[in-house]
Amino acid sequence: MVRDRADGEVRWRRIAGRWPGVEAPTVEIIGLDDALCEPHLLSGGVALVLAGDDPAGRACVPKLLDVLDARMTPAVALTDEPGALAGLPADRVIALPASARAEIVASSLYALCARQPAVEALLAELRTVKRFHGGLQDQMDRLQEELQLAAHVQRQFIPRSLPEIDGLEFGLVFRPCGYVSGDIYDVARIDDRLTGFFVADAVGHGVPAALMTMVLSKAMPTLDEDGAVVGPAESLRRLNASLMRRTGRVQTFATAVCGVIDARTGVVTLAGAGHPPPLRLGPAGVRKIETEGCLLGVFDDGLFNEVSFRLEPEEVLVIHSDGFETAFPEDGASSAANDRYLEHLAAVRDGRERFGIDAAMDRLGRTLDQQSGSLHQLDDQTALAIARARPLSARSAA
Repeated sequence: MVRDRADGEVRWRRIAGRWPGVEAPTVEIIGLDDALCEPHLLSGGVALVLAGDDPAGRACVPKLLDVLDARMTPAVALTDEPGALAGLPADRVIALPASARAEIVASSLYALCARQPAVEALLAELRTVKRFHGGLQDQMDRLQEELQLAAHVQRQFIPRSLPEIDGLEFGLVFRPCGYVSGDIYDVARIDDRLTGFFVADAVGHGVPAALMTMVLSKAMPTLDEDGAVVGPAESLRRLNASLMRRTGRVQTFATAVCGVIDARTGVVTLAGAGHPPPLRLGPAGVRKIETEGCLLGVFDDGLFNEVSFRLEPEEVLVIHSDGFETAFPEDGASSAANDRYLEHLAAVRDGRERFGIDAAMDRLGRTLDQQSGSLHQLDDQTALAIARARPLSARSAA
């Protein structure tokens, strides 16, 4: 690209005569003004820019080099003011004095020409990667939208709030490890005296586990068609049968604890299916309530037994998922399961005595947030706390 075509032809013959080792390439001489007006002429190859002596020519050079840089076209610029080009990329623009010897200019152009095929191949690969990246980004955006929709659907099966039932208190910590959860819970009144509850955990994570919770939501003890109470063990038996009917080539299974509590007497009846034992928190400490029952969705003839006890007003019953077993890592240890969660869950009873059950569970949630790895928790975390409401006189004394 030149200001004066005749001068450009003369300069090029000198440079071509000094071309290293091989025959000089063919060139197309383009005026500076034409190059600026029709930048499509600058595609491909390597450019030699001759500014000329007049100020107008020298003023065009930085603009032209910007155009070349945008098109990833390397150039050698011959100008009386090479310092004015110092801000341009050194890997794509070589600035030489206008009086530079022909062999120096030829060597510079030769080096850029030898490198350019590799640069153009890399640019082609980069364009391909960008196209694939655009498609991948679309796929990721679509997946995120689907996960958000799945989370919205799942929330329809999870209580937005726990019920207010005379004589009973409920508290909850529910922390999915992703958009959707493999844990599910529910609390609902059965009749004037009995309230049913359950916590279930579909084995696995993500959408497959979340889809299974739709079936697990049927674990809630309720009334039969004839008005009789369907107890916890029978509820689990029916749920297990439903899962076995749906079993395909990929077997899915789950754990659960469900139960009923009599708001007047405090009698609790529980049944479990391979789930972590519920915890009975009292003045004497923590007692695990062992429930005998197989995993849900594994055996056609799975048996589920019931256990009953009277929950005292000063006690708290906590049903939790196994995500708590890895929620409190030991110092310097891996994320393996440990028993540290027991002391944190035991603190729920003391917190309830002092501040109420809601505040106690909020405090447990904050403790979870303070643990190492809480931003990327390994598993869903669910804890349902149940207590009998104490008489006003007892609460005032506390």
